[in-house]
Amino acid sequence: NLVVREITEGEFAGEYEIIVGHKRHLAVSELVTEGKVTEFVPCKIDYSRNSALRELILIFTNSTQRERSDYEKMHEIQRVRELLEDYAKNNDLPGRKRDIIAGILNTSKSTISRLDNIRRHIIPEFMEEYKAGKIPTATANEIAGISDEGQQELWQQYRETGSIKKKEAAAVKQEEKPQAKEEIQTQPEKTEEPEQLRQEEPKQEEPE
Repeated sequence: NLVVREITEGEFAGEYEIIVGHKRHLAVSELVTEGKVTEFVPCKIDYSRNSALRELILIFTNSTQRERSDYEKMHEIQRVRELLEDYAKNNDLPGRKRDIIAGILNTSKSTISRLDNIRRHIIPEFMEEYKAGKIPTATANEIAGISDEGQQELWQQYRETGSIKKKEAAAVKQEEKPQAKEEIQTQPEKTEEPEQLRQEEPKQEEPE
């Protein structure tokens, strides 16, 4: 079914606009022109005036109708998070935010964690390659766990070879960990000076 909303203002007030199912409406219109179906299409009327909720419904509907790349899902996750925060200003959320996002986008919480990690930490150069589909999500997630300096060095290698494997990124990330631990261990420890016990001198009695 299409999802429509009544137009309340302007020239087309009283009519309805499609908010979900534009492609389906176009396909049905072509069939009507060919005389294969009637011009009536089942519709569900959306009475909600909450723009955040309407967009959430639209994202949910689109997520069930077509395959999206992980790069697209990454931005959908962030957009759904923003919409839920907006919706929660005047409404109670029915559960934990990450669980709701996973349900709306029909994905797992572990996938959300990986894509959040990539969005927050991968450098722009690798992000462009990820967007183009040249780097798989598992590899991008490992790259995102490397420092910016380490990613820049890895980027230079990638430019020369034109490829990068997950295990190569994981090896660089692993090399950085012992170094970080060593820096922590080499920091001088703060020691507290032992308190010196002071013995009180016996009080001398004044002569009577």
